[in-house]
Amino acid sequence: MYFAFIAVSALVVTFVSSVMRTLRAREADLVEARARADRNERLANITVLAAGTAHEMGTPLATIAVTAKELERAAVQVQQEQWADDARLIRSEVDRCRRLLDELRGHAGAVEGEAPSPMRLAEALGAATSELPHSMRERIAITPTAETVKVFLPRTAFVQVLGNLVRNAIEASQPDKPIVIDASSGEGVEAVSVRDQGHGMDASTLARAREPFFTTKPPGAGLGLGLFLADRFAKDVGGALQLRSTLGQGTEVRLELPA
Repeated sequence: MYFAFIAVSALVVTFVSSVMRTLRAREADLVEARARADRNERLANITVLAAGTAHEMGTPLATIAVTAKELERAAVQVQQEQWADDARLIRSEVDRCRRLLDELRGHAGAVEGEAPSPMRLAEALGAATSELPHSMRERIAITPTAETVKVFLPRTAFVQVLGNLVRNAIEASQPDKPIVIDASSGEGVEAVSVRDQGHGMDASTLARAREPFFTTKPPGAGLGLGLFLADRFAKDVGGALQLRSTLGQGTEVRLELPA
């Protein structure tokens, strides 16, 4: 009876421990599911806001473009070339606003409906930084490996994500410090990393860095969506986003993408 009691007690302890582990795992899954639902709800709100903004801004931009065209024509007739140049500049900026609105219509970085295409990383980086000031572009250092790497991804979404990461790195670094774009290949993965030389992040900030609308920037300096959209993009294409940061030494954002 003594040995039977010990055996039954051990069995009960094992069973209860197994049940507790299962309950803890289910609770963790539930917490993660709730977090995903919250992120998806926030992203849906972003999409609705983007679509509404694009729709509302379309009409005034069209009016500005037509008016600028008429001003340019009138300036040419009275031989006021400076006024004509100003009108052309207005139309150019309107076209730029329209392109930005088209990106907003693209579901804030989503890749749905966009077919992957082959491209060099250097080409994508050039497109992502084409509108940055020359002083910022000079601070971008591309390693020889990154110059030759090719990726097969939805082009528009990848360029947008890469541009966000580069701008974040430039803003985080000191004005006289470069940022480094590196790449590596292996085991079916193309990894693209962006390293800055900023202040870095502590453990609590690093844990929340992927959350939508989380930012350490001053009010009005950013929405806190860059890393969130990069993480979403990586997952959508079957990859992952890795973050490494050390206080006082900067941060590395690593996009691991399917080769």
